[in-house]
Amino acid sequence: MKFFPLTLPVTLLIGTAFQLVSAQTPEINRPPKTDSASGQLVQNFLATTGGPARHLAIKNIVAEGTITEAGNIREFTAIETADGRRKITYRWRVLGRPHESVEGFDGEQAWKQNLKPKLEEAQKWEDRSASYFKHQRWFIQPFVAPLSEDYVFQYQGKSKVNGRPAHLVVGYGIANERTWFYFDMEKFLLTRWGGIGQAAGQDIYLDHRAGSFRMVEGLLLPKSIDLLIQDGVYGKIALDRIRTNQTLPADTFVAKIIESRLIQQVNR
Repeated sequence: MKFFPLTLPVTLLIGTAFQLVSAQTPEINRPPKTDSASGQLVQNFLATTGGPARHLAIKNIVAEGTITEAGNIREFTAIETADGRRKITYRWRVLGRPHESVEGFDGEQAWKQNLKPKLEEAQKWEDRSASYFKHQRWFIQPFVAPLSEDYVFQYQGKSKVNGRPAHLVVGYGIANERTWFYFDMEKFLLTRWGGIGQAAGQDIYLDHRAGSFRMVEGLLLPKSIDLLIQDGVYGKIALDRIRTNQTLPADTFVAKIIESRLIQQVNR
């Protein structure tokens, strides 16, 4: 396994941690290109987690597990594709009654829909939390094409994740949507990542922090993920099953249509 030497700009080594900027920063200065330090960190990450060729061969990842937030536990099925589409289906029970809801992004439009106990019309999803859902993924990061084609990366300095030294890189994506990536200094693993999301109607930093890792079909992926607000844990994702390159139905990223509405469309 070959790792690339990491050469860091002297000016970026001053200080021990990166201070997060305000979510209300009026201007974002996107760098013209990825700097060499960021590029080296990305290449080292790809090498240690399965190799660039294996990452490029991933078309989709399908994961099943449970998510716990504020003491509430839901089962989920999550789908992410190499071109950036996402869908998470949540299932839970209230007083023995099954509930099911979906959050999706078809590559252009994000949407939400309640499926149970009653099928409801899908709703367009366009606020800050929708932008977070589109860009802050659980598995497929923008380090290889096609997602990497929309990103530039800028090294920010040294930080720590769970007490372990890490390198911090900011990725600038479509419309300058930013993601903060923390790479473990010793193992080159991506141990924390996230961006600006929304909680209680307020823009706030929401991060994912990887717990243990496991090899899945030649790819090293998180086995569990802590959900963070600033640095506080508010939830946990437990991953029971992960599969790659599954055959997905053509309507995977299409919201369900209520039968009465479908009949109206057919009769027009």
